[in-house]
Amino acid sequence: MGRLSIIEKSLEEKLLQLNASSWHVGLLVGCVTEQRDYIVHFANTPIEKEDRPEKLSDLSDVLVTSHAGELLRMLPGGLCICGIAAIGSNLSSSNSKLQQLMTATYKTLCKSDKYGTQTNCWQLILVDSLSHKISSRSLLVDDYKNTLSPSEVRFQSLSSGWVIAETKLAVDRNFYICRKQENEHFEEQLLGGLSPYLQLISDSFCLCNGCVVSDDEQFGAESIKGKKFSHQNLSPTRVVVDLLGRAQTCSNSSCDEQMSSLRLKGTVSSIAFLRAPATAAQLSQAIKADLQRSLVTRCQLLCEDMLQVGSEKHSSDDQIVYETPPRVYITHTSLPAISFSDHMFKGEKVEDCTERAQQILGINSIDSATIDVTTERTADVEDLESLNRYQAEEVAADDSGATSRSSFLNNMPAIATLASGAVLAMVVSLTYLNLDEFIG
Repeated sequence: MGRLSIIEKSLEEKLLQLNASSWHVGLLVGCVTEQRDYIVHFANTPIEKEDRPEKLSDLSDVLVTSHAGELLRMLPGGLCICGIAAIGSNLSSSNSKLQQLMTATYKTLCKSDKYGTQTNCWQLILVDSLSHKISSRSLLVDDYKNTLSPSEVRFQSLSSGWVIAETKLAVDRNFYICRKQENEHFEEQLLGGLSPYLQLISDSFCLCNGCVVSDDEQFGAESIKGKKFSHQNLSPTRVVVDLLGRAQTCSNSSCDEQMSSLRLKGTVSSIAFLRAPATAAQLSQAIKADLQRSLVTRCQLLCEDMLQVGSEKHSSDDQIVYETPPRVYITHTSLPAISFSDHMFKGEKVEDCTERAQQILGINSIDSATIDVTTERTADVEDLESLNRYQAEEVAADDSGATSRSSFLNNMPAIATLASGAVLAMVVSLTYLNLDEFIG
């Protein structure tokens, strides 16, 4: 029958209740394992009335690929976009279009998420709005030449049987913009400077619950010889992950001509969800990918916000402090063990997050009380003044010919824990160039 997809039982009713007078298409979110897919969510792609063609086959790929990019930012570690669902009548005539949508969306996700691992075997769930029959197909989406293959779908509760990995990462990154980078967009400069730190995360060593464990160490279930493993009534298993990384000097420290220096400092939280039993290697990979995606997303959102509202100077004329948006967590309406995430800038309200989540996640109603805004916080005045003062001392040290560019990194041992902390903010020291020239 092909690859098996186990779909959260509550989604069956959601798919069947969509308006039968028109077609619908959306993205499937799940946890992918070697044996099967566990699909936990269906995000109906929002399409404005003027953009909705009469036939599904005439739908623009951009509407779905753009939705996938926004949805990806809301996913925690361990979960990925793993397929498409279509609801309507006579869907067989749209198979070619749906296959095209799946391949285009996969390629878009691979380009936008360089640190996550995208599954190349996607599921296509077809729901006949007249007969209420549900069928499925699978597709290897890494090649346009591949065709749809038979697959099997099963609905059952996925409320239990999860392993939840959590960590907090203290970020203290100092890097420089060289004269040769002056024609790059500020976002490219920022992400380019952050790239070595993201690689440091990839290369880091993980402790699970404070212990050194082998890669094949399992969490979430005891292996009972001769007995079949079951997820029924299995409570979530929580694992605290600590990252150990080798200290490195700041990036671009050998730059011949520096135009400006940037410092990113604070703490980010991370979470990943996997099906039990999960190995230590799987937990490590999922939590690292979530950290990297979270850092990149925050920087991208900051740059997007700067383009929209402009730049505001803080403290002094030669330095600007920007705050990256804290991460908030949104509990899944049907699966309380799982949560999605969003990022809220200072000045935004929980209602803004709720509205955004409803549109992107395709959820009709979200209780604001289920949104956790306490895990991370924005920087307060004392944090910003301390950060600004620290950066000023760094610039003064550079101007005096000092060889030390980052006392934080120089004081770190060869192997140091990366977890702790409270806020995330960025100082841009404009020693040689005004930031407006970067934004363009």
